Amino acid sequence: MSHQVEDIMGYLRDKPTSYSIFDLNSFMDDASKNISFGKSIQLTIQCPMITITADKYKLQSAIINILHNAKQAIGNNSGWIKINVCEESDEIVMTISNSGPPIPEGYMDKIFEPLFTTKQRGTGLGLRSVVKIVNEHHGTVSVNNDPVTFSIRLPKTIEKEKTIDGLTLTH
Repeated sequence: MSHQVEDIMGYLRDKPTSYSIFDLNSFMDDASKNISFGKSIQLTIQCPMITITADKYKLQSAIINILHNAKQAIGNNSGWIKINVCEESDEIVMTISNSGPPIPEGYMDKIFEPLFTTKQRGTGLGLRSVVKIVNEHHGTVSVNNDPVTFSIRLPKTIEKEKTIDGLTLTH
């Protein structure tokens, strides 16, 4: 119950985005330490030394959410989760794959919708929060099967916007 309330409050809370520059390699290590994977799930992280301008705490929340879903998909079976980060031109591409069962085709278009869940104890806001956070960073998130892979594409640097008298200025 507390996890569900936390999901709802996290989704509704509209904190301003606070950008900073940080190293993704140590960031991914820190994010993965927030979840206990146990001995049956092997976690592999491939991330070169790349810096990004982003809201570290919001982005960490998105990554943890995807990792948590991957762990739940694998369940009590033995399996693996792979995180791969690379640079493509002026973008950072993060992929998180897992050995859990594929997402049913009928759900692929729905999983990012608010309140859609297949879990008894889910709120349907976790992946929607991921979309919200990624959109705040001017990025995109997508999912594919075989294996289940969530892909997040973010610009390496964010143009900071400022609103003055109803006008949006970029600097």
